[in-house]
Amino acid sequence: MDTSEEATDKANGSRRPSAEEQLRDLQEKTNLWKQSVAQQLSEATKKNKQLRDELKQVNANHGSEMGALRVQLEKEFRERTSLKDEELQNVQTQLMELRKEKRSMVEQHERDLEQAIARVRETCAVEHTMRTDAETQQHEAELHKLRDAMELKEKELALSEHEVCVMKTRLERLAEQYRELSALMTQNTTQLESGGDAANKEKVLENALKASDAAHQQQLETVRSEMSNLEERHAAKLREMQRAHELEQQRCMNEVYQREEQLATLQTLLHQAQHEAEAAQRRISNVRLEREQMEQQLTERVAGLSRELASRMEYAQQLAAEVNSLQRELGRQEGLVRSLEEEANMREEAFQTLLLSEENRALVMGLQEALQKSRDDAEAWARKYEEAVQQTKSTCAVPIGYPCDGNDGDERKFRELAQREKALEEENLRLQTKAKLLRAMELRLEELKRSMASQASTILEHHNSGNRGSRMGDSRYGEERKGSRSASPLRRMQLMWNQHSSVSGRLSRCSFELSRCRLPQCMLLFAFCVALLLIIFVVRSFSL
Repeated sequence: MDTSEEATDKANGSRRPSAEEQLRDLQEKTNLWKQSVAQQLSEATKKNKQLRDELKQVNANHGSEMGALRVQLEKEFRERTSLKDEELQNVQTQLMELRKEKRSMVEQHERDLEQAIARVRETCAVEHTMRTDAETQQHEAELHKLRDAMELKEKELALSEHEVCVMKTRLERLAEQYRELSALMTQNTTQLESGGDAANKEKVLENALKASDAAHQQQLETVRSEMSNLEERHAAKLREMQRAHELEQQRCMNEVYQREEQLATLQTLLHQAQHEAEAAQRRISNVRLEREQMEQQLTERVAGLSRELASRMEYAQQLAAEVNSLQRELGRQEGLVRSLEEEANMREEAFQTLLLSEENRALVMGLQEALQKSRDDAEAWARKYEEAVQQTKSTCAVPIGYPCDGNDGDERKFRELAQREKALEEENLRLQTKAKLLRAMELRLEELKRSMASQASTILEHHNSGNRGSRMGDSRYGEERKGSRSASPLRRMQLMWNQHSSVSGRLSRCSFELSRCRLPQCMLLFAFCVALLLIIFVVRSFSL
């Protein structure tokens, strides 16, 4: 047994290297390790320089692009404002032209109406004069006829008076003859009385009286017959004159009735013309009122559209100011995030090359991919936000249509205004949906804040528990505790670095999303302060 043990000791002594060889090997290994570390550090510095140069170029490109975008946005805003001003001026000029045209049309219509009324009056006056001339001519003809008839009647009356005078002369002659006969009779009676014969006297007287009576009766009968003949002729003439007078009176009454009917028809025509003129005046007044109402409505709508345009322009200016402030805040946050990312990348590369294993590298790569995804999401939300801002600007720059002439132009204006109102309602609905999405994003950010706070509390708890566990130990595990002491700082630094990288990535992502979202300024400042406090706390814990 002793011989076997001595043989094994000799073999082991021959196999084991000496201390000098071990020192040489260790020095060679340390030199190689130092060379590899120096190469890795030089490569890391080169990469950092390249990354810094690239970041500077990217920042310069980003600044130039942002300047170009700002210039372009300012140009577009000025062009749109100039276009809107030109459109407003065109609309105002067209409104003035329409008002002038309306006034000229109203004046022309009034002149036409006055001319029509004057023509109607002239035609009525001409017709009245023609009718009066015809009536006067008819009256003159009738007067001539009546005068002729009166002259004939006067002639007939003169003839009848002449015949009466002739009869009177004849009666006077008969009276003279009767006086002569009576004188002769008295002479005869005187002669007979002188003769002295009474009987003969009586006979002679009787005979004379009889003869005179017979002659007288005969004359009276002739006179009576002549008088009856004259009366019959005069009665026939009177009847003829009465008949002619009645016929003439009937004709005159018929003419008067016809003239009254004509006068009534003329009065009805005059009333109709007056009613038509009144209806035309009423229509003119209604048209004037309608045009005034249309002008008032158009002016009110133009004023409303101008007010709405001014409010939209103010809102666009406010949005532009908010966008500029958000862009400035975004630039600040991006610079802060870049500086933190540079520091994190440098430390990450150093610790990856020096401390981390393959599993930890895979974990870090996964965290980097998650960070890149979160950045992509933030950029997508930023693009959506910029598109929403551009859409709001485009909706603010809705052009006003040009009005046309006449009723067709008014209808087109009304249709264009209705279409614009529908477009504005649709834009309002879109803005409401976007506001809902922004509210959902705010809720999501609040959830992220709560999750960040919970993660920070868990990190603190883990850190405190790790410190307590490292300080507490049992004396019977001395060698293992020494090994654990030698390995625990590295492990703890690795865990703290992983936690710092994850927390810094989340904080940077949250700050980036907060800077891109449309939150109020107070909320942004509060979130930024909370993020800064968390970063300071994590850096201090990492330094400890």
